[in-house]
Amino acid sequence: IRVPMYVISPWSRGGWVNSQVFDHSSVIRFLEQRFGVQEPNISPYRRAVCGDLTTAFDFKNPNTTAISDLIGKKTKNDADAIRNAQALLPPVSLPLSQVYPVQELGTRLSRALPYILHSSAKVDVATKTVKLMFSNTGTHAAVFHVYDKLNLDAIPRRYMVEAGKQLDDVWKASNGLYDLWVLGPNGFHRGFVGDLVKSAQIDALPEVRVCVEECDPKLYLKVRNDAAKTAKLTVKANAYLPNKTWNIETASTEKELNWNMSDFGGWYDFTVTIEGDSTFKRRFAGRIETGKDSFSDPYMGFIES
Repeated sequence: IRVPMYVISPWSRGGWVNSQVFDHSSVIRFLEQRFGVQEPNISPYRRAVCGDLTTAFDFKNPNTTAISDLIGKKTKNDADAIRNAQALLPPVSLPLSQVYPVQELGTRLSRALPYILHSSAKVDVATKTVKLMFSNTGTHAAVFHVYDKLNLDAIPRRYMVEAGKQLDDVWKASNGLYDLWVLGPNGFHRGFVGDLVKSAQIDALPEVRVCVEECDPKLYLKVRNDAAKTAKLTVKANAYLPNKTWNIETASTEKELNWNMSDFGGWYDFTVTIEGDSTFKRRFAGRIETGKDSFSDPYMGFIES
């Protein structure tokens, strides 16, 4: 459950958002940083995964400009009169037909985050399994949530990876089919879909790695084939570079495509498929962290027509 927190401070003005993972212990840890007093009841897990709120502030460049008057400013007597008038109104009745709320469009300034996360897959035709590999080259631990979309009744697996560490796990394909959905903080997404019976896939065993730089919002897509045949891949931009596609053929050594996503604040969303085989798919989306502030997802609330 995600609960919004409002940070009000001379060092947080400007309508910023911060998508780092925080919890109730984060406020206590912020006080630890300020006063140097250690709270012994916060577990190492919470300290590794949840932030201490310091990334929500800009203590180097505080906003000291005067605050402008708000539109609709009222005196206390005006506010009391409005409150008394509202108290006389009848109760609000529940609507007969309710609908789910819709995410509003628009962007906000967004703080830099300490995450540089990676996830890739390697299939094994003999055992009909998929190995998911996770690594974290950022400065803060993160949790990956993995859903088996062919069995959504199953509890998702969760993997916590510390900064500078990596781990992997094996998933069993169902009759040769797999559809694994990897989610992480701030829109990190990887999708791995395939069929370990289709000849177009097992003859080539194409795989994809996504790499980023730690100082520039550049994205590198590295492809290869682990079997004897090559595969022709199509790369489609789902957003940010809409309607653009690229073609690349694998080789036994890695080949790459790259994009500079600076115009989009480091946000990206691409899908890779095999030419002529819609059952193979690799999707990768998220935001490249460079240590610099950016803005929120420009496609937040966007509904694909």
